[in-house]
Amino acid sequence: MFVGSYLGIWHTSTEIYDPTGALEAAGIDPRNLARFIDSSSDGSRWHVLELYNPGSRMRDMLIELRYPFLTDVEVFSFSDGQLQANYRAGIRIPFSERSIAHRYPVFPVRIPADHTTLVLLIYNMNHGMLADQLRDNAYLWDEKKYLYNSRTSEQIYWLFFGAFLIVILYHAVGAVATRGRLYWFYTAFCTTYLLMQMCLSGFAFQLFWPNSPELNLVVLLTTITMMPTILAHFTLAFLDPEERYAWLKKCISLVTFLCFAGILPVYVYTSKSYSVISVVAILAVLSICLVYLLGALALALLEWRRGNPRGRQFTFAWGLFLIAQSSGIFVWLGVFESSVNQSFLSMAGALFSLSLISGYMAERASRSLAKHQLANSLMDINNQLAVEVQERKLAEARAWHLANHDSLTGLPTLRLARERLPQAIKLSQRSGKKTAILFIDLDGFKAVNDTYGHSAGDQLLQQVAARMSACVREDDTVARVGGDEFLIIQAGILNVAVISTVAHKLLSVLSQSYDINQQVIKVSASIGIALCPDHGTDMEVLVKLADTAMYSIKQAGKNNIGFVG
Repeated sequence: MFVGSYLGIWHTSTEIYDPTGALEAAGIDPRNLARFIDSSSDGSRWHVLELYNPGSRMRDMLIELRYPFLTDVEVFSFSDGQLQANYRAGIRIPFSERSIAHRYPVFPVRIPADHTTLVLLIYNMNHGMLADQLRDNAYLWDEKKYLYNSRTSEQIYWLFFGAFLIVILYHAVGAVATRGRLYWFYTAFCTTYLLMQMCLSGFAFQLFWPNSPELNLVVLLTTITMMPTILAHFTLAFLDPEERYAWLKKCISLVTFLCFAGILPVYVYTSKSYSVISVVAILAVLSICLVYLLGALALALLEWRRGNPRGRQFTFAWGLFLIAQSSGIFVWLGVFESSVNQSFLSMAGALFSLSLISGYMAERASRSLAKHQLANSLMDINNQLAVEVQERKLAEARAWHLANHDSLTGLPTLRLARERLPQAIKLSQRSGKKTAILFIDLDGFKAVNDTYGHSAGDQLLQQVAARMSACVREDDTVARVGGDEFLIIQAGILNVAVISTVAHKLLSVLSQSYDINQQVIKVSASIGIALCPDHGTDMEVLVKLADTAMYSIKQAGKNNIGFVG
């Protein structure tokens, strides 16, 4: 049962079974234990340890029960049949009430000298399988060796905890940087695993809430439940980016909610009495967790078989994780004897397998980043080409505008007017209406140039163009032929009266005074008008007839309109 015979202390041990749980230390005679020994019974157990000191000096020793899940352990020390002292420890005992504040139950014992036997009664409230841990995981130390072993194991534990913390911080930064749910799930999984390991090893109880046993139990059960749940979501996010298993996520969320809302509160409430309900509740929680753990491996194998490379990667890494944890699980179940080396091996295997998954995620993120960079590069090239095409179109539009519009007035040139006139003629032919061609020449423009200069003449032409454009419809064409000559094309005219009205309006507007360089200038206009189809349908002929009509008006006295023939 106990390790420590090399210290010079002889020991023997037996067990007393107490099916009713009513036996007390005062009712046990350590010199007559045979009547209590009944290996066929089950229930609370009294472990009897007889320590015999053959030496000549008294020995102060420490008994360490290296198992953090003993609920309530009480040690009674007898010498010469008299009760000398008693101590309590366990996960339901606050650290302030323990004889030695340590994550494991540790008790001081003083073994008398000169062939004296010290009898210890160790009472264990745990039932069934957990009670066997007391027998298989008890160590007898002298103080120096105990302190050395305790410091060494704690340093190694903190080394692993620090390594896990680095992994968590690394992926937390990745989660913030990428805003990817995969990194958030993985960060949460590593965090809950670290907290679970700290709870399993007793560090969390000792460091964070030493006097809150109920909180320790709640945190332990929460982490045991949350870790497989987060793992399930991480597995789906890692293997199934296309959301093919969305229904499975809903099932996991529902089962987890039922577990937290119903099963865990029932266990926490009933665990003090060790009733059948508490046993059923904790077995239900562990069964759900086991389904999640093995389900993640099964899903990875399924995806591997389907040809998903992520399935192969996850199967390898998660398989190593389960193998590494199996020794710790078997220790917890009582199949193997607990040892610090097994705990370290379990955490080292977990750290290695989690590092593999981290590598897969980094490789996946690198490929995703390369794809994004390529997509961004292609997008930049596409945008650059689009800008170049747009600039080329704008340049072509500007060149076309300059080639087809007068630079002084902004009006279309005669070239553009010649292109539009055939379209207007065709439109009139289809609609049965008329198209009017007005050829306009300014009267007295040469005198303005000679009197006020070419700058004033240019300003006059600009104002004349603006007034002409204001007198006609938006779809009519007002073009500058050259010098002081203009051409207006109006399609869809109902009759001659309409175009006559427009022409007289032009004469009236153009004859009004112009304010140029603080000088009042007046000019008039002569307008010749040709109609299609009345005077023909040929473009060149119509323009020439309108020009001839305009010159006839000039010869007749100017400032008037005249129709062809």
